[in-house]
Amino acid sequence: MQFFFEVTRRRRCTFTCAVAFLLTGPIASGAPGDIVAVVPVPVPSQSGIGTAFEADCQIPPTLYYTNTGSPFLHSMDASGNDLGSVQTTDADTGKIITFGSISWDETRQILWGGTDSLGSPVSVYQIDPATGIATFAFTAETPGLGFADGIFYDISDDTVYVSDDVSTQIDQHDADTGAHLRTFTPTDADGYPLGLISGILGGTGDVLYVSQNPLGSIVQVRKSDGGFIAHVTFSGGRDADLACDKNSFSPVPVIWSKDAYNDAVRAIEVEPGACDCCLRTIPTVSEWGLVILALLLLTASKIYSGAHRPACI
Repeated sequence: MQFFFEVTRRRRCTFTCAVAFLLTGPIASGAPGDIVAVVPVPVPSQSGIGTAFEADCQIPPTLYYTNTGSPFLHSMDASGNDLGSVQTTDADTGKIITFGSISWDETRQILWGGTDSLGSPVSVYQIDPATGIATFAFTAETPGLGFADGIFYDISDDTVYVSDDVSTQIDQHDADTGAHLRTFTPTDADGYPLGLISGILGGTGDVLYVSQNPLGSIVQVRKSDGGFIAHVTFSGGRDADLACDKNSFSPVPVIWSKDAYNDAVRAIEVEPGACDCCLRTIPTVSEWGLVILALLLLTASKIYSGAHRPACI
């Protein structure tokens, strides 16, 4: 049943890509690392700093963002049109709460958010995007500046990655229990700590995208151990959050990079299949699993054939 569910999820993702192409038409493809679009957010930051940014898996996607110190979750489309906002409040206390980084969870249909003003280590919440109600999930393991500037929900193993502002380390937690699983340090091409981590985003397989503020640099490291893979691009800004979006400019997939200081986001082209917010890894099927699956299919086939056998005359 799990296998069927995962295949169905993959087919749905493929179907939505096809719908996106029909709705938006073809987009001229350049090369990975190219800037596809620069879009101002419709509600500028009153503090001069805006960090959190995310895209959901819909066609077309809703793009969510927050401004530093502001208790509102804003939404927009890929053209920069304002789609409204909700105030973010703590589910237990009813008090307003602000977030420095957010990440979409396709399974739960919520946003994971890391706080920007509740002290260190940062607190992580589940946010209902329709109401702004935020439910406490867990506290990150590693102390820092108390400003979540990187968070990523990984649908492949139901875990949450979180890092503090311009940190050198990333924590990984179990999404269901909040249990701390590990802390690792991404490294550069020479094996030294990468540092200045601001945005984090999971790619497919063993790939994690990491942006660095104030360098405007985005690199790939391994999820498994943080080892350097490749430099992706210099975005031209001070990256504060990253989001995967394969639908807004279909068939060209992009990563959105939120600039901290100019109220704009950049859509950066990536390779096809580089990231996908709704694609879960299909679990490996053992030999006995294949035997059982074959027997189930054979039994179903016999039942179907018997039910449709012509009546004797």
